[in-house]
Amino acid sequence: MDQCSIVIRYVFHGTINEKLIAVKCVHNSSGKGMAELLKEELISVGLDLTKCIRNSTDGASNMRGVYNGFTSYLSKLSPEQVHVWCHSHVLNLVICDTTRNPVQVTSFFTLLNICAVFFKESYLRMDIWNEVSKTNSDNSRNKRLQTIGETRWSSKQTAVERIFGTFGVSKSSIYVDLIIAFTKVVQGEKFKPDIRAKANNYLDLLLQYETILTAHIFMNVFSITGPLSRYLQTSGLDLLKCQLMVKSALSQIVKYQRDMENIIAKSDTFVEWVNNQLELQDLDNAIYLQEQFEIKRLRKRKRMTDELLNDDPINDAKQKYTVEVHNQVMDRIVESMNSRFVNNSPLYMDLSLLSPVNFNSFKHGLPKTALKALSKNLI
Repeated sequence: MDQCSIVIRYVFHGTINEKLIAVKCVHNSSGKGMAELLKEELISVGLDLTKCIRNSTDGASNMRGVYNGFTSYLSKLSPEQVHVWCHSHVLNLVICDTTRNPVQVTSFFTLLNICAVFFKESYLRMDIWNEVSKTNSDNSRNKRLQTIGETRWSSKQTAVERIFGTFGVSKSSIYVDLIIAFTKVVQGEKFKPDIRAKANNYLDLLLQYETILTAHIFMNVFSITGPLSRYLQTSGLDLLKCQLMVKSALSQIVKYQRDMENIIAKSDTFVEWVNNQLELQDLDNAIYLQEQFEIKRLRKRKRMTDELLNDDPINDAKQKYTVEVHNQVMDRIVESMNSRFVNNSPLYMDLSLLSPVNFNSFKHGLPKTALKALSKNLI
């Protein structure tokens, strides 16, 4: 059962204080249910909800819904309060939104998680992994396979970067080690047939060109969102810098929104490096990573006699992947960041003007729109 922590922040004699007043089981996680739970707890400790001026929650749909969200119901109970999202959690939701669709992306992250679980669930398979990966004992910490959590996108970034390295830097990856380990399991007669069959299936998926492309799409995205995420989780962050970093991250993602050629170029370099490394290995059977899109049989829909519309599917594999995977992923990130981060931007900018560390930035005068959002909430 879900639990809810209720923390109040208040000012007493000029000092900002925070106090945890309750940790409650949530029987109704709808926006209305959460608002009623908060109301009951505040009444129980003698606090007047109408005097609440701000509230902060994550950006989940039950919290941010315009009509039935927690914020909507709380605004009815306390009309003067302003809702502020936790930006770190919102960024987490942006990436989670992106990794749920299309199916090629969900399959990719499922594959990464399965690879980690496959070796960790058996000491015999783990021995194979340790034997293969011990060649770089000085970097043993980064040789660990990362399982993927359902809610924290940072585990997805770690899983991708552990296996494939960082964007444009192949040498830090453990991809070749993973291929060799799966190959040894497939060829190892001491393993059960079903285990060897599973390993062979995972190996085939890892060697697909589309897998490498999907990995590089997210390596590029994580190289932009990673620094932002780490800053949003620091204590004492500067609101102005926070807003500038959000805008900078969004502008960088927009810049790469249709740059599939860059992804292909980096992927081809990675493929070439991997194949060169695999040629140096002493394996019974030669193994190579696919260097181009696999040619698949096109399925044509039968046209009915009286049908006027003509079904015109995408025949080119590169164009099909670009439209159905790359563009969809990048568009979803841009749309999600725009919708989740823009609400209170003017208010954050006004509050940042009150910080002494930012006084030099407007020593020649304030912007024309300065403090308008803040004064609107105070009056």
